[in-house]
Amino acid sequence: MAKKQQPVPAQKTAGHENIISTTFEAPVFGLPWWVGAIILAVVSVVLYIPSLDGGYTDLDDTIFVRDFEQYNRSDSNYLYSFKRGVFAINDNYYRPLLLNSFVWDRHREGKLTATLHPIDLGQGTTDDISQYRETNLLLHILCVVLVLMFLRFHLRHETIAFAGALLFALHPAFVQAVAWIPGRNDTLLTFFALLYALSSWCYARNGRAWLPVIQFVALLGALFTKETAVLLVPAVLVTMLMLQYIRLADKRLWVMTAIGAIAGAAWFVARNAVTSQAEPLMQSEVTDSILDRFPLLWQSLGKLLLPINLNVFPWVGDTSNIPGLIAALLCAGIAAWLWRADRRRELMWFATGILWYVLFLLPAVIVPSSLNREAFEHRLYLPFAGVLLALCAAGLAVARTWSLAPRNILLAGVVLATVAGTYSFMRLDLFTDKFRFWESAVASTPSAAYPRMMLAARYYRDKLNPRKSEAEKLFAEAYARDSAQKYLNYYMGNLAIERGDADAAARYYKKEIAKDVPILTEICSKMGRYYVENKQ
Repeated sequence: MAKKQQPVPAQKTAGHENIISTTFEAPVFGLPWWVGAIILAVVSVVLYIPSLDGGYTDLDDTIFVRDFEQYNRSDSNYLYSFKRGVFAINDNYYRPLLLNSFVWDRHREGKLTATLHPIDLGQGTTDDISQYRETNLLLHILCVVLVLMFLRFHLRHETIAFAGALLFALHPAFVQAVAWIPGRNDTLLTFFALLYALSSWCYARNGRAWLPVIQFVALLGALFTKETAVLLVPAVLVTMLMLQYIRLADKRLWVMTAIGAIAGAAWFVARNAVTSQAEPLMQSEVTDSILDRFPLLWQSLGKLLLPINLNVFPWVGDTSNIPGLIAALLCAGIAAWLWRADRRRELMWFATGILWYVLFLLPAVIVPSSLNREAFEHRLYLPFAGVLLALCAAGLAVARTWSLAPRNILLAGVVLATVAGTYSFMRLDLFTDKFRFWESAVASTPSAAYPRMMLAARYYRDKLNPRKSEAEKLFAEAYARDSAQKYLNYYMGNLAIERGDADAAARYYKKEIAKDVPILTEICSKMGRYYVENKQ
């Protein structure tokens, strides 16, 4: 029979009971934790190294790499990124560190006086974007190590923490975060968020004076990466109070609150200077979005616990609710069992993890459809840290209740992670080739016009194997779903020009011109050239 694990002793700190222990249970093969971290890094590289040679998906990656190449070549833009939005000078998206990550990638490539990523490559040529993909993989490795530390800090059980971090490293929902270049937005956010959380919790435990500096820098990094970080301070402080890591009257709590207020104020002033000139969002848009996207709360949970309906371009309406409802019932059952088994400490960890998940998923629920209708899976990257804490807490309760040996816990974790990793490997190609990406999007999101338009444009422009008949059919299907889809009337006008129907082209182009799209000049040029050539 396996030796029963002894309860983790509590320690006293700052004059009150604290359930943080300095004693760790069940080391993985008796090795130090950093060896486990190296193993996790190697596993991550083995899974994702095939993606480094991949091409574009043509979903925003071409914008950040090709269209912004001149921007990325300038050193001065490291600072200027804090004075502009992501896609335009005045934009509702304010993410300067995301922009700077692409500036850094372009500088690593060198040859700053040359254009390495031309828009028109020419027939048969390819574009090497491996540097950008390497950065995504590096960020994933850093986050996996931080997740290991995150789980170790709370649970004080080496084997369960390692198994949880292994699942995080190989989870198929995160292929989009790693293999899709713009997916780094959430890995970069998670890196800063976990660094902030860990430094805060360590400060609550030992009060070392240098930790608030780490907190401040990490919090600023998270805020200037993605707006979701506004929830980071309340999430971390509530966690500490729920788990009794600190008391409300403790001065350390107020130091951390002050750090959060100062960093938040600096971010707000900088962001407001940019977004105040952007088109304002209507309250009704936010309200309608919440009603439409509320199912994300359980649909996303289903993708994390039962990842059988993953999608490169997911819409709420085209996503099955069944896996999510099963996952929600499973979590409710685990919580009930922990309560009945009197596993109060594990129950608090479980509740904290679910709270973390809900808080960091909320921005995806409330984002207005006018900005973004998709429910991309890379947004689950940070929320999954909370779900993992909940699952590992339940696993810890099971291990202690039935006195499971560490090797059995590790074996179960490795089997689960292997299945997840195999599925992840199978999905890699979807994010390394534009045709596979958009074909998958069309198949999985039948209600959306945008994937059909994008795939049609890829077929139509393909220099090696143009499929114009298929493209025309997809354009027509897209138009039937949403005739107001941005750029769709432009493409329909181009088809009309090729048919020699100037009147139809003019009608389509006028609809596109009314949206004040960036290709307005090109549309006018096409119309003018056609009329001149036909002497009209």
